[in-house]
Amino acid sequence: MANEVAIFENTLRPLTPRFEQALGGVMPVAKLMRSIMISVERTPKLLNADRQSLLNAAMSAACLGLEVDGVTGQAFFVPFANRAQLIIGYKGMNTLAARSGFTVQGDVVREGDAFDFELGDRGFVRHKPQLGSQAPIIASWATAS
Repeated sequence: MANEVAIFENTLRPLTPRFEQALGGVMPVAKLMRSIMISVERTPKLLNADRQSLLNAAMSAACLGLEVDGVTGQAFFVPFANRAQLIIGYKGMNTLAARSGFTVQGDVVREGDAFDFELGDRGFVRHKPQLGSQAPIIASWATAS
């Protein structure tokens, strides 16, 4: 497997200028390249996927400026039906939202929490959790502003 990883890294290296262009300064290209290699090392089945699909998924990650190492939770490469697919995690969605000027918040509501909300053009969410509560989860909420 180590040999296959090295071969893939050699395939990836010439694409560095394209990744750099796609990143547009959002992150250093070396960081993206390392996150791609970490992902491949952690999920060896990716090397069995169609190589072009893996390279396309890597380019998509570069266009979005998201790490795919599986540690940050921003995005993941997932082998599916002999293809590699880029899946954006919720932390990646938060990153993209923050870059666009949005603040995203959310939480789970547990039994016994004070919770009120209203939908519409003057909608709101008010949630006061009971500290340390491990009561069953009864709802969840998220806002973007």
